[in-house]
This record gives sequence, structure tokens and C-alpha cells, in this order.
Amino acid sequence: MIEKGRLMGITSWENESRYGLSLTLGGGEVTMLDMAKAFGSLANAGKRMDLLPILEVTDYTGRVIEKNSPKNGVHAVSADVAWIMSNMLSDNTARTAAFGPSSSLVIPAKTVSVKTGTSNDKRDNWTIGYTPSYVAAVWVGNNNNSPMDPYLTSGVTGAAPIWHDIMAELLKDKADEVAPMPAGVVTLPCYFGRPEYFVKGTEPTGGRCAALPTPPVTPSPTP
Repeated sequence: MIEKGRLMGITSWENESRYGLSLTLGGGEVTMLDMAKAFGSLANAGKRMDLLPILEVTDYTGRVIEKNSPKNGVHAVSADVAWIMSNMLSDNTARTAAFGPSSSLVIPAKTVSVKTGTSNDKRDNWTIGYTPSYVAAVWVGNNNNSPMDPYLTSGVTGAAPIWHDIMAELLKDKADEVAPMPAGVVTLPCYFGRPEYFVKGTEPTGGRCAALPTPPVTPSPTP
């Protein structure tokens, strides 16, 4: 996992002996820039790109003084895995039970993949989300690392409203952008008629997901 994180852009996991299984739940320090690169890998079909703080500089006449173009990048995860992850993070139905159907993670009429996060004692609150063209990362916290009010900074009430406003502004004049499903991803009907996606070769056998268990039938007592 540490090696995969590094491949996706995490630079702060230097001493591997410090990290255990809790790393899967956020037990390691990261920077916003590194997280932007990691989530950007998912947005970019699995390819990690270095961040460019300046794309172009022009003078008052429009003459280009400096122009920087992205390099080729590094394939951090497969396009199949990146697409499935993005699809999962864009599923508003899955998070409705926790956040409601119209939370700050929803950009109306736009497909966005987004994840919230908090650290212990509400010292940090994150929201990071993306489309194939944009990634926005937002952190909310106190400069002295003191805990925030737990009633004001839950996973969806701290950084999420800021993230929402940024993405809504970026996407307001853009058509909805949905990444095409790679050829290496297969679809199967699953619970309640919902389709689920798998990397080809990892899907359940039998042509569909496991059926819901049939509840046992309890015979009626004989009068």
C-alpha cells in the first residue's frame, strides 16, 4: 500500500516502520498537494501528473512569455481500477443514508467523484473531489492543531461546502463530463437490480452477483 501511495504521489511516508494497518484509515501524514496528485491519478485514467503552478504567462499584448506543458506522467494505477474508483466515489445514492440526497457533495447535473475525511478529535477536515478535467482539495483546521467543534466540522459540514462552491463555479458553464468505461471493466446485475462493475477476470462466476439470501420460512403453528 505504501508503495502504491508513493506511486500515486504521496511523498511523506518515508519511515515505513511508523505505519501499520491504521494507514488504511488515515494513520499517516499527507499534504494537500500530494493528495491532489493522488486523486488526480484517478481522474486521469490512472496516470499521475506532476503539478504545474504556472501554465502560461502573457504580457499585456497577449504575447506568451512562458508556457509550461505537462510531461508524460506515470501510470500509477490501471485505467480499469481508476474508473471503478471514480464510479464508486460518484455514487450519491451510496452516501445518501449518511449525508442526505442533497449534501454539499452534490453538484446538480454534474458527475463528480468526491471523498470526505476527518482526523481524530476533528483536528483536520478534508474534502477532495474531481472530474476528468478538474481536481479540488480543501482542508479545514486550526493552525495550532487544536480540535475543532465536532458539531460544526463533520465530514460534510466543514470542508465540503467550500469544495462545493469551488467545483460549482468551475463547472457552471461546462457540459457534464463522464469518463468512458474502459474495455477492461465488466458490468453485472447485482442487488436490487443495481449494476456493479468489476475488472475483467475478477467478476463473480455465474454471470451475476450473488443473490440476496432467501429468508427462512417459519411454519405456522398448528392450531
